[in-house]
Amino acid sequence: MAQSQSPASGKVDPQGASAQPGGNGRDASDGGVIRDNGLPPGPGQTPGGGAQADPGARITELEAALAAAKAEAGENWDKFLRERAEMENFKRRTERTYADQLRRERKALLLKFLGVLDNLERALAYETGGGAVDAQGLMTGLRLTLSQFQDVLAGEGVTSVPAAGQPFDPSLHEAVTTVPAGDRPEGEVVTELQKGYRYGEELLRPARVAVTARE
Repeated sequence: MAQSQSPASGKVDPQGASAQPGGNGRDASDGGVIRDNGLPPGPGQTPGGGAQADPGARITELEAALAAAKAEAGENWDKFLRERAEMENFKRRTERTYADQLRRERKALLLKFLGVLDNLERALAYETGGGAVDAQGLMTGLRLTLSQFQDVLAGEGVTSVPAAGQPFDPSLHEAVTTVPAGDRPEGEVVTELQKGYRYGEELLRPARVAVTARE
């Protein structure tokens, strides 16, 4: 090994080699602290000089995170299944409620028709004391029954479509035949062959009519 000499005396300085920067010895000026020699880190050390992380601990950490994620996914799936079941139950309850309401409304309507049926049966069975049919009484009973039936329909929102004497309206009338107009305006409904009816603003069936036409 080369030894350094003092410029003044030419003697060998035994501390000279270790005091040089980059040397492997101790520097007296730094209290004996070993300097970084610039060599790559040894086994088990990080570039900063510290120990590397334990791979087993890292694996344990990842396994714990995976288990937590699986648990959260399971909870979310259970929540989804519960909410889906609740929606299905709500749907069934709603359908059952509407079905019950519709059944009650139909029952009430049928009860009204039964009253009309009762009056028709009474009218057909009407007789005088001598066993002869009273035509006048029968007609009166039939008129009353017809009026009752019309009241039932009106109560349910069913009304007749005006026809005779009205201008022909293809949205309300169905022309079955035509008749010479004569002194009437062309396209006027002169005869109602079958009544038409509305349900609210909706047409249930058109009135079947005869309409004037020019020859």
